[in-house]
Amino acid sequence: MLRKTWVLAILGLALIAVAVGCGGDADKVLVRLTDTEGAIEPREIAVGYVNERLDRMPPHLVPDMSGDDGKKAFLEEIIQKELLVILGHRLGIQNEPDLTQVLALYKDNKAEEMFVQEMVYDPAEPSDQDVVEYNELRDTAVELLQIVVNGEEIAWGAYRRITEDGEDFGDVAREISIAHSAANGGEMDSKLWPDLHPVVSMHVGDAEIGDVIEPVEIGGPHHIYKVVGKKSPQEPAPLDEQRLAGITSECRLFNRTLHEYELNTQMSSGSKLEYNDAALNLVAERIGDEIDRVIPDNVAELSMEERMELARIPLIPELTEEEGAMELLSYVVGGDDRVWTLGDFRGIIEATPGIEGPKTDDPYGLKLFVWRKVREELVDYEVERRGYRNTQDVADYLEQRREEFIVNVAYEREVNQKIEQPGGQEVRDYFRSHRDDYAEPPKVDLRQVILATEAEANLIYQRLTAGEATFEEVVEAHSIDGWSKPRGGLIANYLQ
Repeated sequence: MLRKTWVLAILGLALIAVAVGCGGDADKVLVRLTDTEGAIEPREIAVGYVNERLDRMPPHLVPDMSGDDGKKAFLEEIIQKELLVILGHRLGIQNEPDLTQVLALYKDNKAEEMFVQEMVYDPAEPSDQDVVEYNELRDTAVELLQIVVNGEEIAWGAYRRITEDGEDFGDVAREISIAHSAANGGEMDSKLWPDLHPVVSMHVGDAEIGDVIEPVEIGGPHHIYKVVGKKSPQEPAPLDEQRLAGITSECRLFNRTLHEYELNTQMSSGSKLEYNDAALNLVAERIGDEIDRVIPDNVAELSMEERMELARIPLIPELTEEEGAMELLSYVVGGDDRVWTLGDFRGIIEATPGIEGPKTDDPYGLKLFVWRKVREELVDYEVERRGYRNTQDVADYLEQRREEFIVNVAYEREVNQKIEQPGGQEVRDYFRSHRDDYAEPPKVDLRQVILATEAEANLIYQRLTAGEATFEEVVEAHSIDGWSKPRGGLIANYLQ
């Protein structure tokens, strides 16, 4: 259908063989698409554009480059995309408000990504010395006692009780720690140095047996550790070619986590965030009222779908006009003082998708929600100050996303929405004649950890079989797969 709408002037078909997989002449035009109505400027496909598209493709989608047929098929996919762009312009999709909103969201996300790249990823690239030092500590085994509490004041109070008042670490852990290890006096399983959070690892690396590490905030709660055992190998494993790749990957991830932690710490300190405890406790109480109203007593008996529906309900506190005017918190962004009233807080919850809003009446949990919103303001300020949104990289990125939007909408309207829906008998007949295609194959749930080298995989395998770490701990510390790692490596319903 599309080929009947436009005239395609194909230039130099012999060049298709060199269009993909080689440098070639980047400006050499392979195809020119001309709108017969003259409403759209001719669109040209050059060698450089084809190679750029190839570079952006995930490895598993890269076409077979063994022959000209594969290269030609890849080029034809690009031509189809260009035809849809022209069709989309004829339909006026480029002028739709939805496109403007989508591009604004993409612009913000890309600019923030560039900020994180500069502040976290780029400086985290390990030097040769970083890799050597990491390797020297890599196989150090440590034994720790742990206290985890919500609140900085509580943490420092516990630290002073142990270091100044001489109280036993285990007794304090049993009394106040919220970690699972509290029942055992804070005793943790023996761990290798890199299996700890990098912030803890940095302290443990220089600590001696018996040292109590000052409180550190990790993910909200504050942690206190006491070193009770530490054993390093006599000689670090040699950095041969196989081990070097795996250790470099680990060191890079280690550095990234440290830089991200330092960035958050700097932003938190610079924001000078302070709370009005009376207002915080009041709004926590009102959210508790909403929890009692919305969440049924038999929630544990509900299905996952029913619980997800409950999670989507926003918990909006009921406030009087006088209560809404109470100051909840103050902070600083770029030298400007900012204040939230309880009314502002309520408005922010209303503007937040229900599943992302606060689901607790614990003041500490509400502080975590507040910090997430304040951090967004701090990052937005830095993005604007550094001018990321006005860079050429962002402009090029938005052009790609703009064309993707036009292509997707054009295809949806001119293809998907014009497909006649099959009737019940047609569906039954099709199923009966294709029954084997719908047979449910055997499946299994599994966890995976993807590593950089076979040597590293063998080391991890030995640790797992020896019971030195759980699979989830290994995934968190070492997996290089961004999709399964946040799920503890879990892949559900994997085909056997």
